[in-house]
Amino acid sequence: MGAAAVAAELGELEPFDSEVGRGIHPSLERHHVCIAEVDCSYPRAVDALEREARHWSDRGAFVFTLGGEHTVSLGPLKAAARRWGELGIVQLDAHGDLRDEYEGLSMSHACVMRRAVSEIDCHLLGIGIRSLCPEEASLVASSSRITHLRPRALQSSLEPVRAALEGLPRDVYLTIDMDAYDPTAAPGVGTPEPGGLEWYQVADIIDLVAATHRIIGADLVELAPTIERARTVRLAARTAIRVLLRSLA
Repeated sequence: MGAAAVAAELGELEPFDSEVGRGIHPSLERHHVCIAEVDCSYPRAVDALEREARHWSDRGAFVFTLGGEHTVSLGPLKAAARRWGELGIVQLDAHGDLRDEYEGLSMSHACVMRRAVSEIDCHLLGIGIRSLCPEEASLVASSSRITHLRPRALQSSLEPVRAALEGLPRDVYLTIDMDAYDPTAAPGVGTPEPGGLEWYQVADIIDLVAATHRIIGADLVELAPTIERARTVRLAARTAIRVLLRSLA
């Protein structure tokens, strides 16, 4: 229900962002908006989402996917890699999502970034990561293509983000898991973790990514409005607007 909740909330928000200095509707009037519901097995869902994303990106659209479970990112990521080649992936998240399997599945919210780095020519920058299993920690330590920044490292400055971004390709896909936020700000997620990011940090990170790279696709996932709706859905919608304003500039 996360995607539908964000889409509905976008219609309730003031579309003007006072920090950016413009609103979302004038930009979106030039673009198609497509809402596709996918209800099938993980592999079939990923394939369906990849085809949908390729359909729009081949026509010059900016593809912004709303979820839902984080596995939905894999289809649009594959489509972006097919169109643009080598990618940087900027992942705002509480978790690494780098397990090879989780509960017997190789495709799940806990494995999506593992599938991405295994199947796509990419460099991964995880920001806000504060929960890893030993398997994931070992992979991060041994890989030259994965960098993680914990929230504690960003308390006084975003310079670590700026420095890490320098190692990414020009074309970047931005994936935002709502549990990257601290649960005091976004309790409506499936797997909250203490010690997360706050709104101005996330907004500044989005601005910094857009200023230094070309955002060629994005998604916002893992919203659970049945757990808590008001604060988390509003924050998710505001985050979506910031991503779109910066990406469509």
